[in-house]
Amino acid sequence: MLNLFLKYSANLGANGKVNIAIVGGGATGVELSAELHNAVKQLHSYGYKG
Repeated sequence: MLNLFLKYSANLGANGKVNIAIVGGGATGVELSAELHNAVKQLHSYGYKG
């Protein structure tokens, strides 16, 4: 996932966003969304924008 983020941050598209759809609101979907949120926060702390 980090490699994809770095790839897309180097070549931002028209709107500069990556859309991720999480299907399901059970434990797995909630846990995945929390981990994605945490990963973005960590990347922002290192100065990456996105």
